[in-house]
Amino acid sequence: MKKIILPTDFSYNAYNAISYAMNLLKDEEATFYLMNTYTPAIYQTEYLLHSPGQIGLGDIYQSESINQLEELQKKLEKEFKNPKHTIITHSAFNILVDEVAAMVTSEEADLVIMGTQGAT
Repeated sequence: MKKIILPTDFSYNAYNAISYAMNLLKDEEATFYLMNTYTPAIYQTEYLLHSPGQIGLGDIYQSESINQLEELQKKLEKEFKNPKHTIITHSAFNILVDEVAAMVTSEEADLVIMGTQGAT
């Protein structure tokens, strides 16, 4: 069974990469890990020190990430009905590169497929 990590920022390009992966492996048993990372925009020393104005901000970002991953999972399961495929969501408070590297190791992933545009 193939293990594929699919990082997403919920953009059009990310969806195209996910769609490509699902079609590429349509005839193989595969587990797809839909992954989203988040870091609050004001992630600073004050955030780490639990500044009262920022307590709970990470929870908002986490909830949004989890909700969007669940919506995307439902959409993919509906669009790409394939009994050979399993989709698992993964939301993490981390930098994308670090989380991808950690997941590749922990899940013993075979592939990472992602879409990008420009320098961002």
